[in-house]
Amino acid sequence: METAQDIVARIIEELDSVDEIDCPKHGKQKSSNGQCWACIRESIEKEKAEAAKQAALTARAALLSKSGIPRRFMHASFDNYCVDKTIKQQQRAYAIARHYAENYDDSMDIGRSIIMTGAVGTGKTHLAVAIAQSALARGKSVCFTSVQKLIRSITDTYSRDAEQREKDVFSAYRAVYLLILDEAGLQRGTENERNIITEVISDRYNDQKPTIITSNLPLERLKDYLTERAVDRLLHGGVLLEMTWDSYRRRGDL
Repeated sequence: METAQDIVARIIEELDSVDEIDCPKHGKQKSSNGQCWACIRESIEKEKAEAAKQAALTARAALLSKSGIPRRFMHASFDNYCVDKTIKQQQRAYAIARHYAENYDDSMDIGRSIIMTGAVGTGKTHLAVAIAQSALARGKSVCFTSVQKLIRSITDTYSRDAEQREKDVFSAYRAVYLLILDEAGLQRGTENERNIITEVISDRYNDQKPTIITSNLPLERLKDYLTERAVDRLLHGGVLLEMTWDSYRRRGDL
């Protein structure tokens, strides 16, 4: 790929004459056809920077559209998360989640996971998506799905006419950079469901891939649905955020 200096050099070779000019911005500079070489270089660098920025935005938009993040939460971020300064526990949860997202080399990149528990409307999904936004901004893949949908995507492969094979679906969940499993504990809690969840979480744990779990259940009850083994792996180097304050929705913050 040509640098700005390479491009300037090539343009200069194609110009008819080289003179000097007193550029208002750069002072005495070489010029061709009345154009300051430093100005030409700056213009090219600016155009390339804008093109790179636009390419990054386009790539992020593509990743976001494939992430499965619900439309309601598409714009969820740390900046628009409402923190009640009178609730210390909420301030702590927010600070930990933001630190986790911003210091990704010591969290997501080494597979540290998060379990968020608490009643409905406490902002679990919002914080999870805010973390996902930081991964997307770095060009990383994100998969947001409910535990029920994850289980269904696996059990759908059991039929003879299934379009996908079971191992391929497991591989897809293992490959994604950040996996967010929403609403854990709403499934029936059968042995097959627990086996599926344990396999997904264990695969990602072994590959050092971060997983975020949200649930309305307290941790001890959540173990009945995820299995103690899966929870242990999630919290090995991971974080438990217990979000027990009042619902945003009841307070009118959402």
